[in-house]
Amino acid sequence: QKMSEPVVEGSYDALKAAFSSAAQGSPPRISAAELPKLLGETGMMADVVAEETGAFLQGALLEVGCSASDQIDAEQLERLFHAVTDFQACKGCSDEERHARFPKVNGTLDAESGTTPLLQAVGAGDEAAVSALLRLGALVDWPAYDGTTPLYVACQHGRAGLVALLLASRAQPDAAVGRLGSTPLGIASLKGHLAAVDALTAAGAALELPSKDGATPLYSATRGGQLEVVKTLLAARSDPSKTTNKGLAPLHRASALGHTELMQALLDAGADPEQMDVAGCAPLHACCAYGQAEAVSVLLEAQADLEARDFSGSTPLLRAVLAGRFGVAALLLGRGASP
Repeated sequence: QKMSEPVVEGSYDALKAAFSSAAQGSPPRISAAELPKLLGETGMMADVVAEETGAFLQGALLEVGCSASDQIDAEQLERLFHAVTDFQACKGCSDEERHARFPKVNGTLDAESGTTPLLQAVGAGDEAAVSALLRLGALVDWPAYDGTTPLYVACQHGRAGLVALLLASRAQPDAAVGRLGSTPLGIASLKGHLAAVDALTAAGAALELPSKDGATPLYSATRGGQLEVVKTLLAARSDPSKTTNKGLAPLHRASALGHTELMQALLDAGADPEQMDVAGCAPLHACCAYGQAEAVSVLLEAQADLEARDFSGSTPLLRAVLAGRFGVAALLLGRGASP
């Protein structure tokens, strides 16, 4: 199954124009059998709705006093158009009835991945198609086989308009995806998509919900070097002390990266410059091992302990020497580290 045609909300002006081009006689008329073709020219007979809409038309024609072999005038055309739009909008339907009306809307386009029309439209950034599919009863959280949801895809690509549209359609902001358990907020934070982060936090996304490795959105934003996202999450009261399964806090990561602005933002928000990971390493150990001299200075200004020892007994100075970071070692010695 392929969504080869766009799904659009019907336009009566477009249908009238198509009718005028095809009509004959005075007053102008068309054969009722031509109506599906005209509707198709206006985008109302896409693959995902064609079968059900065609069946509905047969009954609608009878209601306006026509059979498939009769001629339709402009007045009957307008009545049929509104009947079809009400049918496709599932007017008066319960949610259950709306989701069941067009089965192909929630079908799979790819048997291997389980991609749905909605996932495909979100991936393509087609906001009009996404809106139409939701109107036709697409399940907003229906995932691919790996658990990827439409909201996750929109966040991954930073499509803020689609993020807002999906959230307005009651997409779950905290649905975890795949074997890593990444969340929409986690991936938007990692990629630095600030508008998506804003939309998710406004919708109540959980700030501290970690992926399976324990990484919170704040940690992910730090790992991606996304300063503005980090500031936004901290302003929303994200906790800078939350750690991964290995005990790594955002400040450990920022220190290893040598991203001094990130470090300062975290420290200003209350991050502990001596917080230890599961190996007993503080952020100062991390930046010394990676040779980040400016990061060392930031931590020392924050009163980090020059003589802190990890669980193997290593000091930051020893870490620097073992890693061949002799410039950092000289800096530490100059600041009073014991040789």
